Amino acid sequence: MVLIGMRIFHDTEDYVSFLGRLRDAAKQFKVAIHGYVLMTNHIHLLATPSDVEELARMMQCVGRHYVPYFNQKCAREGTLWQGCYRSTVIA
Repeated sequence: MVLIGMRIFHDTEDYVSFLGRLRDAAKQFKVAIHGYVLMTNHIHLLATPSDVEELARMMQCVGRHYVPYFNQKCAREGTLWQGCYRSTVIA
C-alpha cells in the first residue's frame, strides 16, 4: 500500500539514480526536460514530448527502472507511485 507522503527519495544516491533514469528515458522517448523539482515524496517536471504518447512512455520507463532500484535498496516490495502520473498543458 502506498501511503500519502511516503518518501520516494532517502538520500543523494536516490536523487542521482532517479535523474539518471529520467535523463536516459527522456533521450530514448524524445522528451525535452526543461526543469524539475524532486521533493522527498513527489516530483514535478516541466517537459515537452515529441508527440502525445512519448511523455507517458517516458514516465513508465522511469518507473520500471527506479522502483526496483528503490525497493531493493530499502528492502521493500510493491509500487512506489500513488496512481498514474498527472500532466497539464502549459500554454
